[in-house]
Amino acid sequence: MSARDRGGDRWLRENGGGQLRVPYDYVMGETESAGAAAGFPLGRRLADQQRYYGAGTLEASRVAQLEALGMVWSHHDIAWEEGPTVARA
Repeated sequence: MSARDRGGDRWLRENGGGQLRVPYDYVMGETESAGAAAGFPLGRRLADQQRYYGAGTLEASRVAQLEALGMVWSHHDIAWEEGPTVARA
């Protein structure tokens, strides 16, 4: 896995939650810890992967790698699932 592929790991460490729910416009920071991933448009990259997954064209090995990171394939499904919890709070 390349440094850019590890951008998801870094995002999870910094933002927590265990789910790879990266905003579309998120770009890896220009910090020393970002290394080769600095400036990488992680949000757009993951949105592309979601689109390929939905179209059935994403390779199984890539699906497995992204799922291991906690990839959220549908933000709408997650929002639907979280709705009742938020309403009860």
